Amino acid sequence: MFAVEWLRQGVPVEKETSALSNLADAVATTRARAGLVAARHPREEPDGFRLIDRTGAVLITFKFLATHA
Repeated sequence: MFAVEWLRQGVPVEKETSALSNLADAVATTRARAGLVAARHPREEPDGFRLIDRTGAVLITFKFLATHA
């Protein structure tokens, strides 16, 4: 299990729990959910997330690349 903190400029905008036990699977699933989370926060769209283990250690911080049209 992992805690997921969705971040906007390093500040948490939402917290979730992932029941997955494999870090790679948790990262892939969390990345796939980015659009759903952004839709819930129209003025605070997350620009990244971090995964935290049961001990509170941050395992990975993932920053989305900015895209410019």
